[in-house]
Amino acid sequence: MYQQGIDLIKAMRSYDNFTVKTLTSGCAIHNATARRLLKVMVELGCVKLIGKYNGKVTPENRYRVDPYAVTKLKAVKLEAERLKAEKLEARKAARRVKRVEVKPVVEMPAERSKKKETDSLGEMRVVEKAYIGDMGSPLLKQLDKLLAGVRA
Repeated sequence: MYQQGIDLIKAMRSYDNFTVKTLTSGCAIHNATARRLLKVMVELGCVKLIGKYNGKVTPENRYRVDPYAVTKLKAVKLEAERLKAEKLEARKAARRVKRVEVKPVVEMPAERSKKKETDSLGEMRVVEKAYIGDMGSPLLKQLDKLLAGVRA
């Protein structure tokens, strides 16, 4: 937007007054873009609305470039950049505060298991018969029959 504003000021500075149609042909921009750009530039005070004069069919708005248009436009750009930088710094500061507020994890001593010292993972247990009813595998059933003599 800033560069388009500079182009508008350079192209239309030499005219006493200009219309949207003059701007579209002078800056080679679309009609809707020219209207939006002129609206913004009038709000910033870089371009002044002189009045409405009769065109071919209906009255047209006539505009004139302010002598200090470039200075005003640059001041607005610098202000916008300053506000953007302040917002960025505020976000960074908020992130830093959040990181500082996080409490470090305190290491707790691991609880010892309540198992007896004699229990171990490799301990062999003797059972009368293994329950394999849900499994239903013929190989396991045959293996269970073979091991029945050893268990007794």
